[in-house]
Amino acid sequence: AARKLRVCLSRSILLLSIGHGVRAMVALEYTNPGTESEVEAGAHPHAVPPAGSRGSKSLRRAAIASVLGLAGSALAAAAWHYGLTSDLDTSTVDAAASMAEALDDSAAEPAVPTSKCTAAGRDCRKSRCCQQPGTQCFEKNAHWAMCMPSCSPGLHENDTVKEPWSCRVLWSKEQVQKDWAIARENAQKTLKGMEGSQKMSLIQGSDGGNGYAGFVNMQYIIAGAQALTMNDGPQGYNAYQEKFRGTSTQFPALLSVAASFDPETSRRYAEAVVEEFVTKGSNVMLGPDVEVTRATLTGRSFETISGEDPFLGSQLVQPFVIAVQQKGVISTVKHWLDNNQEIYRQTMNVEVGDRAQHEIYMPVFKAA
Repeated sequence: AARKLRVCLSRSILLLSIGHGVRAMVALEYTNPGTESEVEAGAHPHAVPPAGSRGSKSLRRAAIASVLGLAGSALAAAAWHYGLTSDLDTSTVDAAASMAEALDDSAAEPAVPTSKCTAAGRDCRKSRCCQQPGTQCFEKNAHWAMCMPSCSPGLHENDTVKEPWSCRVLWSKEQVQKDWAIARENAQKTLKGMEGSQKMSLIQGSDGGNGYAGFVNMQYIIAGAQALTMNDGPQGYNAYQEKFRGTSTQFPALLSVAASFDPETSRRYAEAVVEEFVTKGSNVMLGPDVEVTRATLTGRSFETISGEDPFLGSQLVQPFVIAVQQKGVISTVKHWLDNNQEIYRQTMNVEVGDRAQHEIYMPVFKAA
C-alpha cells in the first residue's frame, strides 16, 4: 500500500509540476505588458501576445497542460484507492503533452479543405477549378456552373433547362495556379530555341508598325506567330492611322462605368469597345485603366474603372478582361504600378508602404 501511494503521488506531482511549471514560465514571459501605448504598438518585449500568435498558443497549451495535470492526479488517486494499478507508465506525461498540442492546434488552426478540379460536363461551383486545360468554370445560375472553353450570356441551344447563363467566371486558387503553370511551361518552351536578338525584339518592339501604338513583328521571332498590333483603348479605339482618322467611337468615360456599380455594364461596355479593335486589326488593347484614384484632380482620373475603391475595381475589371479576350484580343491592364498622377510622372519618385500596396493599389491588377 505504501509503495502504491508513493508511486501514485509521485506521478501526480510530476504531472501537476509540468502543467503549472509551463504556465508559470509563460506567465513570467507575458504578464508584464508595459504601457498601453507600448502594447498597442507591439513595441514592448513582454507585451501580451495577440490571438493566433505563438505566445497566445503557449498560453493555451499551458492552460490545457494544467487541466490535464489535475485530471491525471485525480485519476491516479482513484486508481490507487481502488487498487486498479500498482504503477503508472512514464508515457502518461508524453500522452498529456501530445493531447495538449493536438487540442490546441485543432482549435487554433482549423483545417482548410482542399478542392479538386472538376471534369468537363460536371458542376464546378464548389471546386471553381477545371481539369481540362483551356476551360473555365462558368456560372449559369446559383445552382449550376460548368467547365467550358467560353460562354455567351443568355440561352444556349443544347440546354435541357431553358434558363439563361450569366457566364460569370468562378475562380479558385487552384485554377489560377494551374493556368499560370501551363502558361509558364509554354513560355519556357517557346524561349528555349530563341536567339538573344529575338528575345530583345520581344521587349523593344519592331519597326514598320503601320501606325499602331505599338508593334512587335512576332512572325520573324517565332515561326508561325501572329504580329502584335497594340492600340490605346481604355475608352475606345484611339486611331493613330490616317485611314481610321475620324472613325472611332467615343465611348463614355470608364469612371462612368465605375459609377454604375454593375459588372454586367462593364462586360457590355468591353464587348462594344473590343468589336472596333477586331474590325480595325488591333489584337492588343492597351487597357482598361484600373488605377485606384489617390488625387481626384489628376489628369487621368476620368478613365479608371476603379474610381477610388479597389473592391469596386476588382469586381468590374474581371468581366471587362474576359469580354475582351473572348474576342481574341489581349487585354493589358494599366498602369502598373502607382501611376496616380500625370504631373511630373516621368521623373517623380513614388514611395508606398507594403500594406497600402497590397490593400489599395494592387488588388485590381490581381483581379484582372
